[in-house]
Amino acid sequence: MTVLAEVPARDIVIEDIAAAAKVSRSLVYVYFTGVDELLSAAHRRFFNPLANELRTICDTGEDPLVRMHAIIAATVRFAAEHRTTYCNVIDGRTTAGADHHPLAGGVRQLIPDIESSGDSALVADAIAAMIHNGIVSWLSDGTADIDGIIDLLSTLVASGVRTPLPAPRGRSAAATGRRRASLRVQPPAGEYHAIASSGHCRAEYPYRPAK
Repeated sequence: MTVLAEVPARDIVIEDIAAAAKVSRSLVYVYFTGVDELLSAAHRRFFNPLANELRTICDTGEDPLVRMHAIIAATVRFAAEHRTTYCNVIDGRTTAGADHHPLAGGVRQLIPDIESSGDSALVADAIAAMIHNGIVSWLSDGTADIDGIIDLLSTLVASGVRTPLPAPRGRSAAATGRRRASLRVQPPAGEYHAIASSGHCRAEYPYRPAK
């Protein structure tokens, strides 16, 4: 964790860990098969407090969107408290799967209560990616205050899961049989546009600003 406070996960090698711990490189391999396993263990330890908090929030009986706002707020505040380490921990090998970040688990638990279609898992992962990248971009440039970024991300999520896709040509909305969550949300101008245009956008973003 000391090394991760200074170096992004993708750049860490076993020699860095051994030097910080003042042990030999071979001793590290007694406990871990390699740097990936070591970083995964550090990742779990770092996010454990947030994971516990998000589980508590998800298990309350509040409206799903109220709980969604709460898990976004908890994640943003956790990230702000551990700004450098947060960015370094998630920037690298440990983000290979969505299950590595407790935010993804929280969103996956709540989305079926909001969006009942068979696409709920895909919607959940897209929303988690949007929130995650918004937080990372906010930590990098700090263009909004903490309450502003929480409200912005919550508004984007709420508008996305409650907006149906247009009915297929030749069929009415009623004929489709169900409402589907839209991944083509047009977010408000201003802060989000600055985030999306900041250079921190990755492929997970469901929205691209117009050139």
